[in-house]
Amino acid sequence: MTDKFLISHDHLVKLAGKAAFNRGMNYFKAGNVLSIKQKANRISADVDGTEIYRVNLKWTHNLLDGACDCPASEGFDFCKHCVAVALTLQQTQTEQEKSIQGGAENRIKAYLFKQDREKLADWLLELIESESTLLQEWSMRADNDLGLLDTKAIKSC
Repeated sequence: MTDKFLISHDHLVKLAGKAAFNRGMNYFKAGNVLSIKQKANRISADVDGTEIYRVNLKWTHNLLDGACDCPASEGFDFCKHCVAVALTLQQTQTEQEKSIQGGAENRIKAYLFKQDREKLADWLLELIESESTLLQEWSMRADNDLGLLDTKAIKSC
């Protein structure tokens, strides 16, 4: 089985209903899907709703099945969170396909997009630590973002 996920908006409407599809579309557009992982025909994701909900999708023989731990889904219905995850996965795969068409940089970027955030952070930190100039630059970025950087002291130097 390919790890390509093909599903139409019409199919999602049939699975979730028009109202849940529209709310799921809003969640998708707002970027409420926090993480998404795909292994073969199984997709798992966290979605920010009233709280963080866990979504599991399974794609087999052109059929999509979804479950969410939100109260509306009760663990087995295809809810707005499932719709948001399916739409996010479609968008991610479309972007990856476009990237694959280019040169080595685009293929590397497509590969990196498939990795989880923690793995990427570990790789980036390892690269940063290998170069003292990069380490200093990224330390300043982190300190600035965390509010630990005293910009007045730096400007007075």
